[in-house]
Amino acid sequence: RFDGVTWSLFFDGSDVGVGSVDVFAFYIVDADTILMSFDKAITIGGLPAALGDIVQFDATSLGSNTVGSFSLYFDGSDVGLDTTSEKIDAMEFLPDGRILISTTGSPSVPGVSGKDEDLLAFTPSTLGDTTSGAWAMYFDGSDVGLADSSSEDIDALDVAPNGDIYLSALGNFAVNGVSGADEDIFICTPTSLGDVTTCNYSPVLYFDGSIWGLDANDVDGVNLP
Repeated sequence: RFDGVTWSLFFDGSDVGVGSVDVFAFYIVDADTILMSFDKAITIGGLPAALGDIVQFDATSLGSNTVGSFSLYFDGSDVGLDTTSEKIDAMEFLPDGRILISTTGSPSVPGVSGKDEDLLAFTPSTLGDTTSGAWAMYFDGSDVGLADSSSEDIDALDVAPNGDIYLSALGNFAVNGVSGADEDIFICTPTSLGDVTTCNYSPVLYFDGSIWGLDANDVDGVNLP
């Protein structure tokens, strides 16, 4: 957790059996509930979590002494996320119930396909062990300059209440008006979404990771306060 001045440990995965994997994407639901996906398949206390799954962590304690339990929130294989290129590496949950995801490669799910710079929207009918629902394109990154290189894979996102989309990329990125590296967060203000995406990028980085000691790291998940 970063409060604008200092860093603190929010979730210690090694305390709860996920020290061998990377938390690839996360979303904080409330003070003691976190949704997350991992870069590898893993079994946590008897719960199998595949590459396209989202698990829910219900905490009894967070910080340097993290304690809690996991359950399956979203079974990706039920809805077409079943290949190694379809690892979930960014996620967001919208007020209307839709789940936004980006993947490490080119996803192909019922009704829509995309690339690693895109965001797909999933409207759930059911969640958990039996996941069902419908997919649609939410954000086409190639429309707004995010397909020029393999390093412009979206690997972190958050959508603000006003609709602004906060993004980080796998590596160096350069879009209209702003450029940065994998430790930075930049803002797209969309003017249209879906199959025809347009947006205005803020010329100023929202978060410059190199200023705060992250120049050797990739920001691969973000959740705004």
